[in-house]
Amino acid sequence: MEAILIFIFLCVVAFFHIRRWTGRHHTDNAGFLWGLFFFHFLLMGIYLSYAFATVSDSFEYFRIAKTAEDWGNLWGTGTSFINFITWPLAQMGLSYASITFLYSYLGFWGVGMLYFAGREQVGFLPPVWERLTWAELIWLLPNIHFWSSSLGKGSVALFAVALYVYGLSRYNQRIVFIVAGIFIAYMLRPHLAFIMALGTAIGILFTNRGVPWYIRAGIVIFGGIGSIFFFQGAQELISVKEGSAQMLAEFIDKRAKGLTAARSGIDIENYNTLMKVFTFLYRPLFFDANGVLGLIVSIENAFYLYMAWVILKIGLPRFGRWNGWFKAGLFVFLMGTYALAQISGNLGLAMRQKAQIMPLYFLLFLKMKEWEFESENPLLSMMRKPVWQKIFSVRNRS
Repeated sequence: MEAILIFIFLCVVAFFHIRRWTGRHHTDNAGFLWGLFFFHFLLMGIYLSYAFATVSDSFEYFRIAKTAEDWGNLWGTGTSFINFITWPLAQMGLSYASITFLYSYLGFWGVGMLYFAGREQVGFLPPVWERLTWAELIWLLPNIHFWSSSLGKGSVALFAVALYVYGLSRYNQRIVFIVAGIFIAYMLRPHLAFIMALGTAIGILFTNRGVPWYIRAGIVIFGGIGSIFFFQGAQELISVKEGSAQMLAEFIDKRAKGLTAARSGIDIENYNTLMKVFTFLYRPLFFDANGVLGLIVSIENAFYLYMAWVILKIGLPRFGRWNGWFKAGLFVFLMGTYALAQISGNLGLAMRQKAQIMPLYFLLFLKMKEWEFESENPLLSMMRKPVWQKIFSVRNRS
């Protein structure tokens, strides 16, 4: 009964949330956002079934938060941060399921912010099904919803990435979003914050239009500071002296082995780097799918391969047209893929880890689809530009 009341409460929150944000972004797609809301919570129900069947780590987060007497002792990075933010909810007497509902809403609104960021950065896209374009349909892929609906790192990590990406979309107006995103990412996974900061800095260095020099300089400095914090955090985590690259490599190797032992799935630890990256992004495919769930994931991964083809075919020849936001997203995605592929010991863990960076991949795909439409319909795409909209009163629904 308590969980039902929490869900009703979240529906009320979503009503005001969706109303405010659709008004802010001048869009009439509230119906899509409600569909996204219920789809996300449907996947949350499936995740709960999965969690009870596999004894998920989320039960341990809940247990620690429920039994801990001193809130301050839970403060820290990594798992400690999840225990810390779960503690007040557990101490209020909320059940495991109720807290999962709250975490799931965090994941839902992370997807919502990514959707709005995409609408800001991507131009006109034609409808694919009914009124829905790729800008809407891409966010209905299930993997990011499944792993961002849990009581744990998945939902918070996606929310942190979404805050950061949404903030960068209008960087001169959303400093609070950028700082909050990088802070939460650092508290949750220092290496993720490092990737976000350094990837953004590299992306901005590769662009020379649309971003004033002082903003580029500030972002590069910000990326450098983020790198320093990351390495300090990594050194404290593994208790090594500065410059001990061998011990750092041994720690990463040990971590990968531990994660492999702790999860079921195909062992990818001994793959070469290229195969690890491919497996991380695109497997399981149909030939190694295990059951109905594996088949569903294989269909999504096959679509990821199609997305890769579109990005390479359309994006590479137009790389000079990419603005700083997309270049930053590209480098964060590439660096994140490489780093996470090294510590994902099997397919099950890879599916969980990649959910936090795949939205960047989706956003790149959407931009390529816009350019594809432009190349196939040059006259119509020209009429969609603001000056021609005023003449022909053509409405851009994207």
